Amino acid sequence: MKKPQALIGLLAALGTAIGVLVAVVGLPYGRANYTAFADLYHNGGTPALGVIDIALDCDTGTGGVQSVCSIAIPGPATTDVDVTIGNNTASASSIGSLNFVVFNPDSTELFADNDNANPGANDDNPDYNQAGAFGNLACTPPDPDNDLTETAGQQDSFLSCFTGSANGPALPNDSVHLVMATVHYTVMGTAIVGDTTELDLQGVAISDNSLTETGSCDPVIDVVAACFNATINFIAPPAATETNTPQPTNTATVTNTPVPATATPAGPTVNKVPECDDGVPSADDLASLTDNSDDTDVTANQNCTPGPNPSANLWLCVAPAPCDDAGEGSLHVLEVATNVDTAPAGVGGPGLGAYEFVVEYDHFVISSVNPCDIVFGPGGAGAARGPVDEVNSSSPANADCTPDPNVNTDGQCTQSLILENLVRFGCVTVGGAPNGPETPPSPMTIASLELIPHEDLKQDIFPGNDNGVVTIIKDNGCELVDIFGHAVLGSINGGLTLECGNLAVTIRILEGDLDLDCDVDVTDAQLIATKYGSFFGSLIYGKWYDLEPAFHDLDIDIKDLQKVFGRIGSACQEPVPAQPPVPYPNP
Repeated sequence: MKKPQALIGLLAALGTAIGVLVAVVGLPYGRANYTAFADLYHNGGTPALGVIDIALDCDTGTGGVQSVCSIAIPGPATTDVDVTIGNNTASASSIGSLNFVVFNPDSTELFADNDNANPGANDDNPDYNQAGAFGNLACTPPDPDNDLTETAGQQDSFLSCFTGSANGPALPNDSVHLVMATVHYTVMGTAIVGDTTELDLQGVAISDNSLTETGSCDPVIDVVAACFNATINFIAPPAATETNTPQPTNTATVTNTPVPATATPAGPTVNKVPECDDGVPSADDLASLTDNSDDTDVTANQNCTPGPNPSANLWLCVAPAPCDDAGEGSLHVLEVATNVDTAPAGVGGPGLGAYEFVVEYDHFVISSVNPCDIVFGPGGAGAARGPVDEVNSSSPANADCTPDPNVNTDGQCTQSLILENLVRFGCVTVGGAPNGPETPPSPMTIASLELIPHEDLKQDIFPGNDNGVVTIIKDNGCELVDIFGHAVLGSINGGLTLECGNLAVTIRILEGDLDLDCDVDVTDAQLIATKYGSFFGSLIYGKWYDLEPAFHDLDIDIKDLQKVFGRIGSACQEPVPAQPPVPYPNP
């Protein structure tokens, strides 16, 4: 271990270095990880994956990390900026030392005051967070910078802390940001509305309790960290709202008889409802994806999460396994319309006559969606205006889209088109009678999808921890019209529904399920046992069986055996431990 004096010299040197921020894009299994770009955003987004994440939070009163903030001029006399750290790697870590500089390019608008009341103490400026285990780190020598470094209106706020006893704070790999320190700024009277100040992180270096580097940026030493700056916008204060109290002009009492208002109908929606429990998406699934009143085989929904943009698991499952429960081998999804109201008075409207919307999907992940129209087909809510021909013939897992025995008579869904990575649903009916269906008070199923995972995914993922790939099944341009072509009540923007819901699908393997039959049993135990003791370079070694750790350690040892043996009895419907679907991402 290096002596503390040598470490101090190293950290101080890092505080003045200038480097280049390096962005890393993951390439798992030879395919570009495009989410690496999207995950580099804060303000409601998610941090970068696979690295230590250091970020400036310019709104300390709001949860999460806010990297863009506004200050009204004239307004608050002071503002604080937190220096935070999160761990998005595959394993937990610790903070044995930290080093950073917050560079302020314009001290005429924000000024980090000198704090000489506690020279050499943790409450200087930057103000180290000595709460809890953070108190085990010492921030002197060298003393905190106290912002004495000022050149031509620029400031460097420097802090360097370390522990020589390997007892620094824990850094769990849960992406939750911890506050390392706070820089206190005075908002100067010379700040100008319309100006912007960007506070930059420089010379960042973090090590764990063994003083091994875990991340650095600007410059990068050995291990890349993702570092995020903060932007402060100076804006005009919002205009005051003037409230006038009207004065009575006479003492006469005037009584008005209120005119009953016409109730505004709730906006129409088209949302996806995935199979959650017994393999049959239904009205109770729509009402609440955690309601199990129609369950036949499980006690709790573990394969879906609720919401207007729900999420669901799609398990890789292969024959000769039955693969007949929710999301096993395929995922059955209903397109469900609600609040279809075509009568201003609330009753007796002409009803639904046609609909149109586009379903988009990634055909490199989902090989087929097996679309079919339902509402105007046999057994559909609008069958009286049909029957019509569905888009495709049925399959055993999609039995509610049985093809019509006869040719269509007064309606057709031949406007539906199936393309490479999208399906344009379009259905019309003919004639003015009978009326079409309306949904109040019950939902209406208008179409169906059966999602089939791409065959190649069996080569791309393996039955280890947190395996899987998330893909979005997206709806666009949902329109519902009555039999005369008028948009249903509550439609927006010329006829669009208020909601046009999406679905996040996590395609994955049950952890420990080596034979892909959606359970972990003695067969899986036997399979892993035959590989015990093998290693990379031997003919019996295979990465499929190298389950622990998640990134493979190139041998099949006791960890890999326990990964399977400890999950005996686990099944896709009730995974042990739980494997909930990844939630739909925030925009």
